[in-house]
Amino acid sequence: MRRLCLLLPFLIAGCATFPELDGVESPDTTDAAFLDFLTVDELVALNAAPPAGVASADLTARLSRLRARAAVLRGPIFSGADRQRLSGTPG
Repeated sequence: MRRLCLLLPFLIAGCATFPELDGVESPDTTDAAFLDFLTVDELVALNAAPPAGVASADLTARLSRLRARAAVLRGPIFSGADRQRLSGTPG
């Protein structure tokens, strides 16, 4: 009886009628041109060159700024005094 009570909602949902979705698609979407898939080699080739109008010096400067930010983020979160205070050991 318990199993029937657990299965009853699924059985009822299985008998539900769903609206027809075939007529929902408009003629514009039926005839629309879809994007072509690109291979991995094509994607790598697209990303190999820097964007047009961006100088190499700009990219180098940006790279150094990003590396500096990453170095700061890799550093310790708490200073030595804060770490001692949080660990409970007297300084």
